[in-house]
Amino acid sequence: MTPLPPRQQRGFTLVELLAAIVVLSIGFAVVLNTLGYATQALARDGQTTRMALMATSLMAEYGEGLGSGAHLEGTRDGVQWRLSATPLRGEGAIVLDQLELMLVKGSRQERFVTLKAIKRPAGGLP
Repeated sequence: MTPLPPRQQRGFTLVELLAAIVVLSIGFAVVLNTLGYATQALARDGQTTRMALMATSLMAEYGEGLGSGAHLEGTRDGVQWRLSATPLRGEGAIVLDQLELMLVKGSRQERFVTLKAIKRPAGGLP
């Protein structure tokens, strides 16, 4: 009688399964960490966008009527703001004011600066 050939094993060993689970766990942890950073970045971007829209609104609402050297302060939707107009040196019929708007919400602070042209009356200083 001839002996039977050895049976071929199929499948994975316990060690191979454990190694596969460890590799999958590490990959899953990396993906979750990356998603966490992406979520935080998206939230920061949303805050920046809201503050930029608020700055545009405040500049449009108060910027035109603000005289040189004046400032306004207030709070809107939980954001403290301060708008100031600083006259810049200029010659000719048009001078410039620098409008600076500071927005503060918690530890976050945003600064927006623009220029406003002022037409001098004919014959002299405003």
